[in-house]
Amino acid sequence: MPPSPLNWLLGLFSLDIGIDLGTANTLVYVRNKGIVINEPSWVAIDKKTRRPLAIGAEAKELAGRTPANIVAVRPIRDGVISEFEITQAMLEYFIAKAHEQSIVPIPRPRVVIGIPSGVTEVEKRAVYDAAVAAGARESYLIEEPMAAALGAGLPVGEARGTMVVDIGGGTTEVAVFSMGGIVVSRSLRVAGDEMDTDIITYARNKYNLLIGERMAERVKVTVGSAYPLREEKTITLRGRNLVSGLPESVEVSSIEVREALSGSVQTIIDSLKETIDETPPEIIADLMETGALSIAIIVMGQRGMLNSLESGLLAPLAPIQTFVAGVFNNIYNTLNAPSDLEALRARNAELEQQVAQLTGENAQLREAQAQLGVVSALLDYARDNPGRSYLAADVVGRDESLFLSYVLLNQGAGDGVGRDMIVVTDRGLVGTVTEVTANASKVLLITDASAAVNVRLQNSRTEGVVTGQQSGELRLNFIPVDVDLQPGELALTSGLGSQFPPGIVVGQVASVRKRTQDVFQEADITSAVDFQRLEVVLIITDFDKPDIVPLLGTATPAP
Repeated sequence: MPPSPLNWLLGLFSLDIGIDLGTANTLVYVRNKGIVINEPSWVAIDKKTRRPLAIGAEAKELAGRTPANIVAVRPIRDGVISEFEITQAMLEYFIAKAHEQSIVPIPRPRVVIGIPSGVTEVEKRAVYDAAVAAGARESYLIEEPMAAALGAGLPVGEARGTMVVDIGGGTTEVAVFSMGGIVVSRSLRVAGDEMDTDIITYARNKYNLLIGERMAERVKVTVGSAYPLREEKTITLRGRNLVSGLPESVEVSSIEVREALSGSVQTIIDSLKETIDETPPEIIADLMETGALSIAIIVMGQRGMLNSLESGLLAPLAPIQTFVAGVFNNIYNTLNAPSDLEALRARNAELEQQVAQLTGENAQLREAQAQLGVVSALLDYARDNPGRSYLAADVVGRDESLFLSYVLLNQGAGDGVGRDMIVVTDRGLVGTVTEVTANASKVLLITDASAAVNVRLQNSRTEGVVTGQQSGELRLNFIPVDVDLQPGELALTSGLGSQFPPGIVVGQVASVRKRTQDVFQEADITSAVDFQRLEVVLIITDFDKPDIVPLLGTATPAP
């Protein structure tokens, strides 16, 4: 903003503030007061007008819960501005909130804003312009690692090395300082947001569960860790099942969350190693000698040097170790205990093997339960029809082509099976035995195109013939057109022709076709027997077919 007497006058009553414009949260520091604002970097806006409706904590509460015309967004992505006007509105809000107790009606503060160390000049200019447009009298930019080092009281202006690791929401900053400047720095866009994404991806891949960013962040904050905890924790994931589309809850442990975060944690550790590799040897010596940051020594320990240096170097680390302990206190254990990680992997493999074994046993039990259900139904059928003798047989083969439909059974002549015996299940008629060997038999299904069964309708007592079709369906024929045939009526064997015993269910009328000029009507029959899934059947072994052939067509002598 151009200098003016009004701005100068308003500036006398305005505050000097520092703003940590983070991807996840924005912190506002006021000179001599400390941090006065710590709120999420969220803004709820109207989609059409782009007018901010809520900012900060209130906007974050609306995330995922807004109507179609309102959307909650984060204008800062990976540490840089992605929505200029929304960022300007957010800065105006935080500047005004910091001056709530001030007498100045229009604050014109001097503002220092932290930016990632790897941003471009264009991105820097966007932050500067947004601050000025938001009402800053003067705007200054400082790289976040330098701000972190100054805030921690590190001697960045001295001729010795100092290291800072700053893990934020969008970026992780690793920097080595000396003589007031950055010697080596790395800025990687792997931080809190990426960890949230890791948890979302893990839930989707392992549990087919879709969760939101808020849920993932809560899981990360509650049970997330980089190293095994003394007492592992659990938390409930709540989201939408991607298969059924219904809400679902899944309980996960801190071990699983740690597994989900392992990729991002390892990326940060690798960046630390690379930064150390690029640091001049003299500064490495300073880091080791003064204990400026324990992480520098831990990386050395990974190379086998920690055991000999640990006792003399850990004590001086306490002041600066406090700064990074909140976000990275487990890296030492992660790097220094590969054997524990190997033990966890071995334990995980052992548990996976047990799961596979239990899954197989569970499948076997389910199969046994299913077979028991089939056999139990057949036994009930035999008890309900005590006048016949039955032999149970397993289906061991089948042929269901267009021209022949039969199944093969594991009972044959040696078991008492003969030609023309009737085969049923608890659901109805199956077919007739046509061929027999010593230990097997072939059954022609009633759905075969050559099969015909004399039936009687249960309600109307009308007789007809059910024939198989090449399509595998059943059709009822020769029912007089004046019979009131209704869908749902049962067709049972009539016993006529002596081919089948009477009273066996053949099927149920599904649809009726008739024309007034025809003599007969016909209907489609649906069998309750699932011929595609026959597993166990009953063979009626004691049905003696009356020999009526010689009597057919014989005239009775006159008295």
